[in-house]
Order: sequence, then structure tokens, then C-alpha cells
Amino acid sequence: SSRRRHTRLVSDWSSDVCSSDLGMIHGLGAYRDRDKYLKRSKAILDGMEQLIHDILQISKLEQHTFEPALERVNLSNIIQDAIGRAAFFAEQKRIHLKSDIMPNAQITADPQLLEKAVYNIIHNGITHSDPGERVVIGLTEDRDSNACILTVLNTGTRIPDHKLHKVFDPFYRPEESRSRNNGGSGLGLYLVISVFDALSRS
Repeated sequence: SSRRRHTRLVSDWSSDVCSSDLGMIHGLGAYRDRDKYLKRSKAILDGMEQLIHDILQISKLEQHTFEPALERVNLSNIIQDAIGRAAFFAEQKRIHLKSDIMPNAQITADPQLLEKAVYNIIHNGITHSDPGERVVIGLTEDRDSNACILTVLNTGTRIPDHKLHKVFDPFYRPEESRSRNNGGSGLGLYLVISVFDALSRS
């Protein structure tokens, strides 16, 4: 049920945050060097606002009374705008962005929700790429199904096939230590699937 999912979400979040903070407070393991991990502690605190925002938005999306504000939107423009927003983050990580977006793709969707989902997918591809790699964003049309297909491919980093079904789980990390260093709330792709679930109900 929706209530059980919310309880699990908060439980996962509490465990994720508290395990790091308790290690630092008590000087356990790698956290013995408190000065070294002061920046990490600040990053955790700074990220909590976004995390809480994501949890509240997911909670809203999962309510069956929620109704997206549907209208005709230009998906091509939304994707191009998302790429532009992500460009600075990619530049900081020395990730090369490449895109091949079909022009003027029109669909019916909630523009704000769609913008959030598209940006999260692209941002996730950048986040989990190593410096010097590429993230390739594409938008094509499947004429047989009359559907638009968005692809985001990153080079260098690969999730094993047996773990692919977990990537949309909240707080899932394919490589625990590496993903922690990459930052993020851990809810980006879970929010994406929540957006598309809400849109599919409308």
C-alpha cells in the first residue's frame, strides 16, 4: 500500500543518514579523522532539504487522488532545456554531453513533472559516470507504436544485468562506497518512476 511504501521510504532514509553520522560522532572506522569528514557531514546536512522535498513530492505523486495538470507539450524542448541545465554539472565532472534529439516531438503530459523526470534521468547518467566519459541523450520516434523513445547512455560505467531491476528502488546503490561519494538523495530514479506512474494513471 501507499502507506507502507512511505514508511519504508522514511526508514531507508533514516538508516542511510544515521549510519554515517553515528560513525562520525563516535569516531568509528574511517570516521576517526573527523576533520577529514567534516565536509561530508556538511554535504549530508545540505542535502537533507532536497531529500525531504523529494520524499514529499513522491508522497504526493503516489496518492490516487493526485491529478497531473495535462497539456500538449514539446518534449524535444523539455529535453534540450534539461540538457542545458545539466551542462554545468557535466562540465564540473569533465563529462562530455552529446545529444541527438528529434525536433518538435509533441506529447500530452504534465510539463513540470515531465521536466523533473527528464532532468533526473540525465543527471543520474552524469552522476554515475567517471571523468572523461560521455553521456549520450537521444530522442527518437517509434512509428509502429506511435511513441517517443528517450535514451540516456553513459560510457565506461555499467550496471550488471542481474542488478538492473533494482535501479528504480529508493536509495539503491550498485556500488555502495562509490555512490556515496557521488552524492545525491538516492531518490532520483525512484522519483522518475513515480512521475511516470502518476502520468500513466491519468
